[in-house]
Amino acid sequence: MTNDVRMTPGPGAVDERGPRLRIRPGRPDPVESSRYFNALSSPTDRVYESYFEETYGVFWAYLKSTCPPTFTHEVISELRQGQREVRCRVQRQLASGEAHRVRYLIFGSRIPDVFSLGGDLKLITQCIAKRDRRTLMHYATACVDVVHTSATNYGLPVTTI
Repeated sequence: MTNDVRMTPGPGAVDERGPRLRIRPGRPDPVESSRYFNALSSPTDRVYESYFEETYGVFWAYLKSTCPPTFTHEVISELRQGQREVRCRVQRQLASGEAHRVRYLIFGSRIPDVFSLGGDLKLITQCIAKRDRRTLMHYATACVDVVHTSATNYGLPVTTI
């Protein structure tokens, strides 16, 4: 079973709040759908890939299949940096009144059979064995920060999925 979704216009597709979307199984293929997607300037060595679908205001972000299936320090750092970039982009779009702005942020995974990342158990057990509360607390806070930012819609008028 795949966790990816394809967004399609629902009935009464656009109103003053933007497009209303309905979800159906499948995944947008950035190669096949290149005319609908504008790749963002994310480096190719990141753990995720991202696209902006201007038609519906959807910013797609997918963990690459090569991404570790856990919240490692590298993954957390890259996700936080990506969140900062998206927040700045949306703030600029709102300030300039852009019509085709980011309205939806959808996060998915291209890792087979994995959607939700787990904790870095190796780091956690090392911290416990060494009684390194400081590092463990820093790690836990960083993980929560990534999830909290998405759960609170970046503090912006966007919907996160």
